[in-house]
Amino acid sequence: MEPKFSSWISNEKNNKVNEKYGAPAPYFRKLFSAKNVSRATLYITAKGVFKVFLNGKELCEDRLQPEWTDYSKSLNFVRYDITDKIEGQNCIGVVLGNGWYCGTVGLLNVRANYASSPSFSAEIHLEKEDGVEVICTDQSWKTATGKIVYNDLLHGEYHDFNRDLGDFSSVSYEDALFYPSVCSPAYDKSIREHTAEKITLMEQFEGKRIVSSSEFDIYDFGQNFAGIPVIKVRGERGSKIRLRFGEMLDGETLYTANLREAEATDYMVLSGGDDVFEPLFTFHGFRYMEVTVIHGKCEIYGVFARAIYSKLERCGHFECDNPLVNKIYENVLWSQKSNSIGIPTDCPQRDERLGWTGDVQIFCETAMLNANCKGFYENYLYCIREGQRENGAIPVVIPDVHAPWCEPYTGVTGWSDVCILLPYRHYMHYGDASVLRDCFEMGERYLSYCAAEWNDYIMPDRGFGDWLSIDDDTDKSVLATAFTAYSYGVFAEICRILGNGKEEHYRRISRKIKQKYIEKFVDEDGKILSDTQTVYLTAYAFGILGGEILPHLIRTLERKNYRLSTGFIGVRYLLPVLAELGRADLAYELLCSTEYPSWGYTVKNGATTIWERWNSYSHTEGFGDIGMNSFNHYSLGSCVEWLYKFVLGINYSADEPAYKKVELKPYFCYDGKIKNAKGKLQTQHGEIGVEWSAEGDNVLYVADIPQGVCAIFTFNNAAVESYRVEGQRHIYKLKRN
Repeated sequence: MEPKFSSWISNEKNNKVNEKYGAPAPYFRKLFSAKNVSRATLYITAKGVFKVFLNGKELCEDRLQPEWTDYSKSLNFVRYDITDKIEGQNCIGVVLGNGWYCGTVGLLNVRANYASSPSFSAEIHLEKEDGVEVICTDQSWKTATGKIVYNDLLHGEYHDFNRDLGDFSSVSYEDALFYPSVCSPAYDKSIREHTAEKITLMEQFEGKRIVSSSEFDIYDFGQNFAGIPVIKVRGERGSKIRLRFGEMLDGETLYTANLREAEATDYMVLSGGDDVFEPLFTFHGFRYMEVTVIHGKCEIYGVFARAIYSKLERCGHFECDNPLVNKIYENVLWSQKSNSIGIPTDCPQRDERLGWTGDVQIFCETAMLNANCKGFYENYLYCIREGQRENGAIPVVIPDVHAPWCEPYTGVTGWSDVCILLPYRHYMHYGDASVLRDCFEMGERYLSYCAAEWNDYIMPDRGFGDWLSIDDDTDKSVLATAFTAYSYGVFAEICRILGNGKEEHYRRISRKIKQKYIEKFVDEDGKILSDTQTVYLTAYAFGILGGEILPHLIRTLERKNYRLSTGFIGVRYLLPVLAELGRADLAYELLCSTEYPSWGYTVKNGATTIWERWNSYSHTEGFGDIGMNSFNHYSLGSCVEWLYKFVLGINYSADEPAYKKVELKPYFCYDGKIKNAKGKLQTQHGEIGVEWSAEGDNVLYVADIPQGVCAIFTFNNAAVESYRVEGQRHIYKLKRN
């Protein structure tokens, strides 16, 4: 029996709406009996976000449910099995927050895009021998406001502990302050079950006080992350404390200029006893927290923080003997965690936090190698399908926020291609063809949109191009045409997999675009218009040109003193293309560099996550452009894909996806930058493990292959001297060639 969600309730008296922060968070409670129940299930959704309590306890550590959708199209609902948590007499409690529905969302600092206050609908299904009793939200649910004076995802949360309602979901609670709820308009669009991993409280960090002054204290949690503070404090009744959050310090002060319009500030007013501040409906991107006692006296005796992100199961691991590379890998993991909060976002700290499709397209391979993102990306693909415009274009941010600033970029290549490239890569990792079928119409409509945009198969000069490249601008028409050829080719592969007879049609168009690209953009010497690293990398990676691009690619590196100049788009292909064209030595050199611009440069300057810009900060130059300077931005972290696929050599096969057949194609390092590496990848067919060590020209390569998995070994810069098998372990002795 599925929920109907026909009855919605809200707090009618909760009308003291602050123009900037919204109204106080409403609390709801409902007593119910549950005798002779074989199964009890709670179904709940909200226009806003909710937190559920049952019989005086948090139901679970989920946060910000039912998560973000384009509310003009759909809502999520969440299902909880509460069978083991109920008794004869019970009380359910719900607190509502503004969330993305009526809080501040992205860039324009606009609040209440859909409504000024939240509401919700819930059903408790009690299964008994004689049928199912359904307890719905109605006016019998009582409501009140409590300690949460306001809450906003970007601006923060304010608690007044003098208004704390206590254990309001306890059966014995005296609810004299509560009054009847009122009916609220129902939701008339689609409501679907949210089955992906939920946003959850994860790792805990203890704060270390590093600055203490007469005005404020600053605590360091040792890691940049997305999360919430947990502060234990006692003091005079009415004392007021302010918490501000930042990713960096500027001397001995908190650096917040890069947050732009996001206030990222929490407040608490003390009750006079022991209070614990732990916000329910906000999160911050931070490493440092500034604590200011605005007035009164208090003692802070516990300073902690909890990371918050979708609870994705880790599936990949990598480590080597080079501490710099290990730190880069760890930084990428933390940026992935910090930007996997319901949907894949660009950054967790400033007034943005949007699902930029280009970032996902670039990073999704790395993400799926690090963690099981199957449900996470299926949810996002549903949002993409919802967001597709009538003309087939895909917005650059999903969920679509329908902002005027987005419109000129809707449908731009490199970003919108996510509608084809993400489903295909998802299939290669997980082997679920239903994703390809679900996304097929979306892909066809998008390619039709591209065909309407091009002039003789050449795409227009528009979009973001190779975003944030280093003084090396790539012509946008060149890049867009390359991406279109690539997407048509990948879509032909999707047609082959689905066996729908359309493969050759799309493959023929892909070949035609490549031909026109060469005629339009490549001169007699093989030089491509723009002559940047990125044009050669993408021309090779997308199958437009072959190994003849290598001299030009090397020339562009020489021109930059053998340093990268790629932006978000090109950086993903830099290390793989160099390795495939016989210059793995250069790939290792770029990976291990600590000179600007490089991954190592950010580590040398204190990074614990991946930065938006290579020079977001340096010890010598200070901070970069405050208008766009995130210190937690995973796009440039696509290099981790190379660690799995080219250093360890673990690759899926197009013949049998989901690692039923694994192609092991490592490229070894002989100059000592990485002397040994090891890692593993958990797949649905078992765990693939790899370990190798290099000494001089000799390499020992060991791979553990699960039973039933076909393994194909290709050694690109080494020759086999001996080989043996011990159970599931394949052992190769190799020599440099």
